[in-house]
Amino acid sequence: MGSRSFLYSHYLLPPSQPPSSEGGKERPQLESEEQKFKFESNKKKLTRKPSRLVDEIAHKIISDTGVDPTSSAILGPFWSPNAPFRENGSSIIQDEAPGGRPCLMHGVISDLLTGKPIPNAVFDIWQASSNGKYDFQDPDNQTPNNLRGKFRSDENGKYWFYCYHPTAYSLPTNGPSYKLLQMLDRHPMRPAHIHIMVSLCISHRHLPYSPLVEL
Repeated sequence: MGSRSFLYSHYLLPPSQPPSSEGGKERPQLESEEQKFKFESNKKKLTRKPSRLVDEIAHKIISDTGVDPTSSAILGPFWSPNAPFRENGSSIIQDEAPGGRPCLMHGVISDLLTGKPIPNAVFDIWQASSNGKYDFQDPDNQTPNNLRGKFRSDENGKYWFYCYHPTAYSLPTNGPSYKLLQMLDRHPMRPAHIHIMVSLCISHRHLPYSPLVEL
């Protein structure tokens, strides 16, 4: 099949609510405009994610339609190759969590150039529980593959399943990354999010008259 660019749209029901507070501490007092400029410049340089930038440059796709494909992102440390396939309409919630808000996630996977839906695409999803932890971080409360699953889009490119409304969570605060965030006047909270990886099934067909087919 070769490479193929696609778009996916998704919706969470009920609509998401913005967090009331993201935490963080007050900005340090700077004496001059020059200090403020240097502070902001260094802050922007140090907080830029090189891996994300490389990914955007290396995988940039431009189409004649003027429509950009769904942006890619780094895979991150919490993806698992062992997530099971589940039926559309089922739930990835294996272990109910206090404060967890079940919701229906659904959408369409479509071809970037033609706009036509893509059937049989694999929609891989993983997310943290309401306590901000993924299954293998939280074995006391979560069984393996909780809040993980793979789904196949139907003939109309559609997928739908139940999950938890995503929850914001804190990065670890006991290492050098947190110290760097403090130096940059940044809080350790990650916005509420869900991880998604979409892939297309690649197959092949033999020519019926090839003499090698039956060998």
